[in-house]
Amino acid sequence: MPRKKSMMTIQDVAAAAGVSVSTVSRVLNDKDDVAQETYENIRRVINELGYTSSLAAKSMRSRKTNVIGLVVPDLEQAFCLNVVILSVPFFARLLAGDILNF
Repeated sequence: MPRKKSMMTIQDVAAAAGVSVSTVSRVLNDKDDVAQETYENIRRVINELGYTSSLAAKSMRSRKTNVIGLVVPDLEQAFCLNVVILSVPFFARLLAGDILNF
């Protein structure tokens, strides 16, 4: 069985770009205290390495998941299935800011 390729980390990006992890973090979070040349270099390295931030890692660090859970007793019941199906567009609009008063 082939070995699973390990994920690229922010430390790998920092090492490849020749900067600190905190500088990469500032670029990823669109902070404005990074020199334009450094910003562009880090973005180039991120694209070359194919780095994507980990939602799990970000959630553990921030203690926020930005996930809404929906608990239903039985998806085989038509009512529960309809609740799930009808909830998806509502929550999508809510998260997008389209629904301000509900």
